Amino acid sequence: MKHLFGEIARQSGLRISEGSEERLAIYIHERMRALKLRQPEDFLRCLLPEHADHRHELQRLAAVLTTGETSFMRDAGQIQLLRDTLLPGLLERRARQRSLRLWSAACSTGEEAYSLAILLHELLAGREDWQIALYGTDVNRDALRLAAAAQYGDWAFRGCDQAFRQRYFAPHHDRWVLQPAIRRMVYFMPGDLLRDPLPDPAHGLADLDLILCRNLFIYLQPAAIATVTHKLVLCLREGGVLLTGHGELHAHGSELLQTEAYPQSLVYRKGPPPAATPAKAPTRHNPATAPRPVAAKPVPPPVRTPTPARAPAIVDPLLAAWRLADAGRLDESLALCRGLLAQDPMRPEPHFLAAVLTMELGDPDAARESLRKALYLAPDMIAAHVHLERLQAGAEQNRAAHRTRAIVSRLLQDLPPDALVPFLGEGRAAELGAHWARRHAPPGAH
Repeated sequence: MKHLFGEIARQSGLRISEGSEERLAIYIHERMRALKLRQPEDFLRCLLPEHADHRHELQRLAAVLTTGETSFMRDAGQIQLLRDTLLPGLLERRARQRSLRLWSAACSTGEEAYSLAILLHELLAGREDWQIALYGTDVNRDALRLAAAAQYGDWAFRGCDQAFRQRYFAPHHDRWVLQPAIRRMVYFMPGDLLRDPLPDPAHGLADLDLILCRNLFIYLQPAAIATVTHKLVLCLREGGVLLTGHGELHAHGSELLQTEAYPQSLVYRKGPPPAATPAKAPTRHNPATAPRPVAAKPVPPPVRTPTPARAPAIVDPLLAAWRLADAGRLDESLALCRGLLAQDPMRPEPHFLAAVLTMELGDPDAARESLRKALYLAPDMIAAHVHLERLQAGAEQNRAAHRTRAIVSRLLQDLPPDALVPFLGEGRAAELGAHWARRHAPPGAH
């Protein structure tokens, strides 16, 4: 079965964690019965491109291996960043055209797309002449049907105050129905980020000003992350913004994306294309040696392969710092971190790596200061809280350590169970949460 899981991961681009293996095994047997297949390997053939229904099977599989967990105005920090900074900046940038194009990719049951519509509705109050194109796509068609219906239970509003719900929704039996004016702002359609050709101007997915793609990359294999990131970048217009979940792209950048650090989140903005290297002219006195013209080839998606730390091919020096640390070259890694922070002190990841390195080098005070800066810039960085709790416990700062443990527990509970937690290895949120609870349970509670 392990071999089968590996092949499924390779075909689908999805990560398969230990916590999802039992669920996946049950699903495979159910599909085998439904399709009248004899061997698990027969199911694998249904995922191959030459199979007539391979897209349908891959989409069903994605629904099993991802949670679709979402809610209105999810992640208060990023919502504040959208409301106060990103959307006003994009509206100013597009003021002459008076149009804005936005996409909620992997929108699940629609709460994120409608949250974005509500933010725009508030920001554009009294400016009805703007043309807003807002798309929501997902591979799960059942989720899209729920999104189009725009009727939600109480759980969809966790974290929202009652005033928000009463302002934009009307009660109907045990559900809340979204106002028609907001519903009409969003167009939902099926979309498979891994397999659909993108950009797709015919369906509006091109020249976009903003793409929200949050908490999808945690479910993908590294090669699939590179593929999807490349496609999303191509769908943005120059100056457009990609907003992901916290830390999802820390090791999967793009040469066309410029990282902007805000206290609430990292943001990726599409910059101008890199300048082309001028070609050398052929030697005049010997035409026979002149190079022959070569047909242009399409630029492939970026492939992230292991690169030596000293190689100039690494785009982000932070990756080089991590690799130096992994190789045990701590002093070199720390020096590179400090150089990065001298250039850009508002980036939380180098602060975090500097904290890890100074802890290993026996300087807890420097580590504590670096963690404080990382958490100021990224308050939801679970790994930074974990290391801070370790320092607090070691210094017998019991009350502070207790508060930090509670923060870690809450942040882990807010994540989907199968979500990878950045900078904490291959651990999933549910597994790490259970381990954290066991580790810090009162004596005799086990």
